[in-house]
Amino acid sequence: MSEALLAATQEMPPKPALDPKYELARVIEARTVQGYKVESLSETRAVLVVNGRKRFFGLRSGVPQRSEVTINDQGRAVTRNM
Repeated sequence: MSEALLAATQEMPPKPALDPKYELARVIEARTVQGYKVESLSETRAVLVVNGRKRFFGLRSGVPQRSEVTINDQGRAVTRNM
């Protein structure tokens, strides 16, 4: 059994290095599905906006919340609230 598992793991292709543009596009796509809108975009940075919680029985929307998504040196997406 362990020999079959070892053979299967050796046949798997190596994991490709993370492309910063692909990683940013992946995060932006996931956030737009969640209701975020893209406010600004560059190669390694994006500012996303989502409307805040509705107040007063849905008559007024809340303050928009901004998030900045950047790509760090390792090619990972880092999000921080603005």
